[in-house]
Amino acid sequence: MCAGIQMLYPTRYFRRAYRSFEFVGKSFQADADENGFHITGEFFEWRVKWPAVRLKGEDERVFMFVAGGTVYIFGKKFLSSDQQQELRRISGLKS
Repeated sequence: MCAGIQMLYPTRYFRRAYRSFEFVGKSFQADADENGFHITGEFFEWRVKWPAVRLKGEDERVFMFVAGGTVYIFGKKFLSSDQQQELRRISGLKS
């Protein structure tokens, strides 16, 4: 029964799980171009090519990309309108 309730309210579970994750409080920089995106952090670095991205989406606050079992979330509040349009174009998202 508890597991069923958690499925209805996953936000609580993910917030609690995220607190123990090693990325908490770390800053990352992302650069995107026609080939894909590159993420750089203090200790970690990723490069993801667009063909590897299996799911793409956006809502009013974020862009989300799923590749290799990892969800990459880019906050729109950190991007100008022109940058958002360019990310839509190079990622293949419809405007």
